[in-house]
Amino acid sequence: MERQLSARSVQIRLDESGAGGGECATLDLYTWLRQTADVRDHADIGLRPARQDGDAATMGTVDIIDVLLGHGIAALNLAVAYAAWRTARPSAPAVTVTTGRGSVTVHGASDDEIRRITAVLQDDA
Repeated sequence: MERQLSARSVQIRLDESGAGGGECATLDLYTWLRQTADVRDHADIGLRPARQDGDAATMGTVDIIDVLLGHGIAALNLAVAYAAWRTARPSAPAVTVTTGRGSVTVHGASDDEIRRITAVLQDDA
């Protein structure tokens, strides 16, 4: 069965330059998202290497999680899955969520940080 997905691409990067084990954390978050039914059922999730050609936006990043969201509820599901993952791993590195609307970097799972993630994930309506 082929999903009809809008062109809402999301990139998730974890900063591995500081403490917190970014590479392991990236793989951990990727696995968490793929195992979360509400995300997996409404988004395509992939993992790809970050560019290593000196691009400042990817410095300190080993892998990037690519997510293609299917519809509005998928954005909320992604934010909720991130909050659950972060709550279980409070020492994980900073996470940057990038969409066509912009980027947000968060360090935790406070209500404000989840609202910031949700805002950047909303449709360009």
